[in-house]
Amino acid sequence: MYEAFFSLEDSPFVLTPDPRFLLRSKSHHEILSTLLYGITSQKGLIALIGDVGTGKTTLCRALLRELPGEVQSALVLNPHLSDVELVGTILDDLGLERRGATKGELMTTLNQHLLAAGAEGKTVVVVLDEAQQMTDEALEQLRILSTLETATRKLLQIVLAGQPELEEKLQRRELRQLDQRIGIRCYLEPLSRKDTYRYIEHRLRVAGLPGSVPFTRAAMARIFQYSGGVPRVINLVCDRALMAGFGARAREITPAMVRTAARNLEGRSGGRRRRAGAPERRTLRRRHGSLFARHFAVRRRIGRPGATSGGIAVAFEPDPGNGLDALQARHRRLGGSRDVDGFDSTGVRHRRNLAPSTSAHSVRRPDP
Repeated sequence: MYEAFFSLEDSPFVLTPDPRFLLRSKSHHEILSTLLYGITSQKGLIALIGDVGTGKTTLCRALLRELPGEVQSALVLNPHLSDVELVGTILDDLGLERRGATKGELMTTLNQHLLAAGAEGKTVVVVLDEAQQMTDEALEQLRILSTLETATRKLLQIVLAGQPELEEKLQRRELRQLDQRIGIRCYLEPLSRKDTYRYIEHRLRVAGLPGSVPFTRAAMARIFQYSGGVPRVINLVCDRALMAGFGARAREITPAMVRTAARNLEGRSGGRRRRAGAPERRTLRRRHGSLFARHFAVRRRIGRPGATSGGIAVAFEPDPGNGLDALQARHRRLGGSRDVDGFDSTGVRHRRNLAPSTSAHSVRRPDP
């Protein structure tokens, strides 16, 4: 909808794994080079680990595009396959006819093809996405497939792409044989601040942006702060921010528009980056001013109830009541002596000085 307004030919922040939009950062370049090396040198099993939304599928598709001509490839996107269905899916994606229906018959067909391809100097690679969701039986079948080899080379190269849970699963005793066969492990991290700026501009340029980037530097800094460098979240925020700019007929995307986009993404349930209990704390902070925030800062510095800090054992008592007076009373018991901002019952801002207190019920020194 906003493409014509910003002089774009395509949607720049779609969530589909289009390899055209892959930013060739230093880390991405190193991972692609490592994966290509592992495949062409017949390392057998390779693992690509990355958290949710970091771009594993896009990277896998870019890998398939860069494979040499003598490499045959299959991409398995459905992790919910049985061991028999997995072998059949690999045959289908390689363009081979299924000869039989049992696992033994399918394995024989695949093995014959791998031997023929190896005799011709060709390499066969299978890329499996979302591997952390595969069953133990399917992963064990992959281990069996990895044993298809001659005396000098591995006949099948396997790339397992998955979230960190994949590594946790591979560490289990029943899968230790598969884990030991992994020759190369690559870890895909979120983008840095600098790469986030480059990523936003790169996608806009690929989409046909002719002029300057509509996002201000401060807006991109806000996007990085909200997204943590996760490409999928960056795409979502940028898409909503461009919609906000289009709705306001603004050629420049400001931090305020980014904040609006982030709020729209969070929804009423509290959002992806909001901690449990944050809505209640925010409501009280609006009601009582910065005193509440300073109280929690003091509590974090001192520690949890019953914890020790600096040789002082601290015991927190229940609130004697609600409202500003209760918070001020607790602040005194914690030994507060700084000026604290607050609001009175009429909503008028005022400043009070809270003198330090030496209440033995709240702060006591431990026995020697």
